[in-house]
Amino acid sequence: MTTAMPTTQPSATPTDEPTAKPSATPTNQPSAVSTAVPGTTLSTVPTAKPSAMSTTEPSTVPTAEPSTVPTTEPATPAVTDRPVNQAVDHYDRFLAEHYTWMLGGDLDALAAAQRDLLAQWGVVPGSQDGSLAVDLGCGPGHTSLALAGLGYDSVLAVDLSGPLLSELAAHARDMPAVRPVRADVRTALPELVRPGSAGAVVCLGDTLTHLPTRGDVAALFADVTAALAPGGTAVFAYRDLTVPLTGTDRFLPVRATEDRIMTCFLEYPDDYDDYTVVVHDLIHSRDGAGAGADWRLNTHSYRKLRLSHAWVLAQLRTAGLRVRHEESGPGAMRTVVLERACEQPR
Repeated sequence: MTTAMPTTQPSATPTDEPTAKPSATPTNQPSAVSTAVPGTTLSTVPTAKPSAMSTTEPSTVPTAEPSTVPTTEPATPAVTDRPVNQAVDHYDRFLAEHYTWMLGGDLDALAAAQRDLLAQWGVVPGSQDGSLAVDLGCGPGHTSLALAGLGYDSVLAVDLSGPLLSELAAHARDMPAVRPVRADVRTALPELVRPGSAGAVVCLGDTLTHLPTRGDVAALFADVTAALAPGGTAVFAYRDLTVPLTGTDRFLPVRATEDRIMTCFLEYPDDYDDYTVVVHDLIHSRDGAGAGADWRLNTHSYRKLRLSHAWVLAQLRTAGLRVRHEESGPGAMRTVVLERACEQPR
């Protein structure tokens, strides 16, 4: 996606929550929001694609020792988790089957490219930090595979999308270091990771904008700081969508092949000012490439948070993370590489 950069710097504290949320507000992120009971660990990946809104867990893939990741029934979602359920619904019923194709189609090639990027950013296991890495909002898992390829002994691949986690589990059968876990990124670190034990925590693919509120984003930064070992590294990548696109610039081509075309359309509603953007995913597909093949259009929508880069940097500093490197990419993508400060903020 493409968007202009913000021209003003918002407040550095996460106090600008909307006074209400629409009951139909979806949020994304391959990704990740919780229905688990606090204080318990989460279930591993189902071997079969569950129903989009299932409240029970099917059988599990042995991606982790049962003693390490026991299964648990999710709690009944609270009203505030309604956006989370709708985000999971968007992925499980619509986007998951297209996600790897959307990224290029070759998971091994994606993992190799991501491995090179992570190494360039200094995300490698070292003697001073832990050998555990956590991939929050892992999606189909190319970053998780990359972290394992860099030498991390254990990689927790966290997501709420059953189909995407099943895809990763099938691809990582010969990589015992990768452990797909169906969990909420908002609660995964305190529930699954001992404080000060993680060598790296990454949250890429615009996962941050799929959380329900900016307060959730700020809280996640604090959890990442607590999970990191001394000298550990955190990497966040997200889109700054704070300045609205207008006219035809709101139509964003994603990928096109002979049998599939994907486009996103961005809508900036007036209901919550500058808090969210509505993303409409449009996918045209056909069976075969012959002249007689008919095209079908499938659409689905969800909301994303609008996070300014200045606000994100302020929250990272408040959480006790020090910026080591940052860069901008296509589609208003921002990447920030950080390390845990020696002294935690009081």
